[in-house]
Amino acid sequence: MYGQVAGVSSPNALNENTTSLKFVEPYGFGTIKCHGRITEIEHHEVFYSKLRKIINSLFRGEPYQFGHQTAEYVVRVEELTGGFTAQTIDFFLFGNYMGRLHPGDEVVIIASASAKRNVVKSIYNVVTDSDIKPGLQLSAAFIRFIYICLALLLIAVATWGYQMVVSGQIYHYVLPAGLIGAGALTVKRLKRKFFRKTR
Repeated sequence: MYGQVAGVSSPNALNENTTSLKFVEPYGFGTIKCHGRITEIEHHEVFYSKLRKIINSLFRGEPYQFGHQTAEYVVRVEELTGGFTAQTIDFFLFGNYMGRLHPGDEVVIIASASAKRNVVKSIYNVVTDSDIKPGLQLSAAFIRFIYICLALLLIAVATWGYQMVVSGQIYHYVLPAGLIGAGALTVKRLKRKFFRKTR
């Protein structure tokens, strides 16, 4: 819950002090916080392969969705003051939010900010006093963490193999294994010859 947003202790107090809250402000490293009202919602569903979903998670910050369809929403939020001079900002949501967000809802959004798109990390609906969460999906941060770990593991294995070759220690492993393999192959060949002669 965002009950403590900007020093406000409850959703009711949040409604009473909307004028004291900033529309958009920095929230942390690479993230922003927006407190406003939804004016438009656009919904798209596309079919992506697993590889495309992983690439989008790694390079575009999109959550990995398990379904065959990738659901994407573009939500436009405006200042609570309204009027012709009100500022607006667009956010991208990924997952199933059907029926849980509506134009006119007052929301508090935490999103990763970039020059091209603002991808929602969490969204709190002040009207319904609830955190709005999508269906089952993996965050882009988790996907990146897994692939970084795999890359580090591959680098460690490659470094270990290179050091083994340079130091000559690999021959202590390769030579015995080669002798064992050659011995096993020789035994198989002798068995075949023996069985042929006995026939």
